[in-house]
Amino acid sequence: MPWYGNYPEHLSVDIHGDATDMSTAIFRMYLDDGFVIAADGRQTKGLNDEPVSDGIQKIFPIHDDNKQLGYSMCGTHLFTSNDGSRVIWDLHEEVEKAVLDPITRRSSSLEGYATRLSRPIYRALETAKRTGEIESFLENMEKVYPRGKTIADLHIDGYYSRVPSRVTIRFFHVEQQLQHPSIFLDRDIKRLDLYGSPRIWTVFDDTNDKRLAPYRPKGYSKAVRWDLRTTTKIAAGYIAACSSPQGKEIDENAHRIIGGHTHIAIVTPEGFRWAKGYEPMESPTVLP
Repeated sequence: MPWYGNYPEHLSVDIHGDATDMSTAIFRMYLDDGFVIAADGRQTKGLNDEPVSDGIQKIFPIHDDNKQLGYSMCGTHLFTSNDGSRVIWDLHEEVEKAVLDPITRRSSSLEGYATRLSRPIYRALETAKRTGEIESFLENMEKVYPRGKTIADLHIDGYYSRVPSRVTIRFFHVEQQLQHPSIFLDRDIKRLDLYGSPRIWTVFDDTNDKRLAPYRPKGYSKAVRWDLRTTTKIAAGYIAACSSPQGKEIDENAHRIIGGHTHIAIVTPEGFRWAKGYEPMESPTVLP
């Protein structure tokens, strides 16, 4: 029973702070004029992180009359049958179905919306595990979390009733027993949420260290105000650095599991849009 995706942890950090080691690259930042959400395009399979695709989409829109949101996902986002011919559970498909459920519309805040949205996604995962279609969840003993092992994180950023908010839904298990999802409302949305390599981010952010200088936006400085355009360049540069030859010398593991096509979304009170030049691939690249 193959699973696709990397094992995630989650940490909210100061813009120029430390980051926790992650198995994918996702960059989330809120500014006064909107949110920037960026992700790499690499998909891996199984415990050995076998590369499958370099064009997987990890960011998607949610929008209606009172919601202008973007969601991003990391972790084990897909379970298939042993021969790969049948999908057992697909996080993206389950989110898209849950978004259409009328019950999710009865929420006054993003936190309540996320709670309702998580329920049908959880039920589909619970059914697949209870019936044995999902034999086991990932067990990664190198990662430590206060409670249980993360299966996947679903992040939602944007405007709910025009209020800027962001939340994370954590799907996890304790000794193979699926738990009800945890909902984390970010109380300080002006902090950078960074998935990737802490070592690479530290070097990227240090303007005195020239190793990743080619990937920093021109004029990058801790004193420079981050607007949407600048933040888009920072996000793209950081993700590119993770998969660069220079990045490989800093963190070989990140270089192996992060890469492919970077896609970046911008969410403002007016709606969700793709940053120019960073749209998702229409035909994802499949690796040999």
